[in-house]
Amino acid sequence: MFTHPFSAGPSARLSDSFISGKSLAPFTSWRIGGPAEWYVAPGSESEIQQILKLTQTQGIPLTILGGGSNVLISDQGLPGLVMHITHRFADFAFLPDGRVRAQAGVRLGTLIKKAISMELSGIEQLWGIPGTVGGAVTMNAGACQTEFFDVVESITSLTPSGQKVVRRRDQIQHGYRWSDYKFNAEIVLEATIRLQPAAAEAIQERFDAADARRKPQHDIRQPNCGSVFRNPPGDYAGRLIEQLGAKGRVQGKVQVSPSHANFIVNLGKASAQDACQLIRNLQHEVWHKNQILLEPEAIFLGEF
Repeated sequence: MFTHPFSAGPSARLSDSFISGKSLAPFTSWRIGGPAEWYVAPGSESEIQQILKLTQTQGIPLTILGGGSNVLISDQGLPGLVMHITHRFADFAFLPDGRVRAQAGVRLGTLIKKAISMELSGIEQLWGIPGTVGGAVTMNAGACQTEFFDVVESITSLTPSGQKVVRRRDQIQHGYRWSDYKFNAEIVLEATIRLQPAAAEAIQERFDAADARRKPQHDIRQPNCGSVFRNPPGDYAGRLIEQLGAKGRVQGKVQVSPSHANFIVNLGKASAQDACQLIRNLQHEVWHKNQILLEPEAIFLGEF
């Protein structure tokens, strides 16, 4: 435990924004997880820089939380400080040349809807993916043979030491459901993407196809994190799990969705431990049957 982060700090206004013991479950699409030792939702780049400097100088563990759509947070919660990049850091601007600048807290769905209304193409096939621009950058969100990095021009981030860095797409390694930002401990601040003008009918057609393809997932009403596992090369995680006869399997208060085998749903007041155990069981059984290791797409935060 540590004292109030800004008890002797420089900003009384930001100090008032720190909350002790705040439950994190409501900030995840799974609705699972314990509390943050300290929680803060910054509203500007300068506040993010202040918070980062604070954690560095005081040796406070720092966790960045975005839209919470692909994370499993421990029942014990998270030590140190959780910095939640939310709607408070979610400005975006469409520029005349088809480029879009969007802060990390912008909801991906919001950006897609605005782009469609302006007859700009490039991200409409990502419709239905939950989460924020920051998460889309970190995980290289994708669907329907489209990835977020297909349209990325540059990314602005903060290094752990507080240095602001702008990188072009060709300077950023990325692949299926990952980018450098998943591993380099940098805080994504902003993405600049480039979209292309297109006929409204063509954009709507691609949007409708993506929406129809993801309809079985949209129809899952219980809280979930989306796809739990990455698809292995040449196959589908959902098919391998369904092959086990595991659709509908229950572990505590979590269940393999009867509608989509790569979704695990919260049946109500589920524990992270139950979800973790079910994930491990499925991995073990798929390996035993097929010698294929299913890698979680979900990110585990805290102790398990």
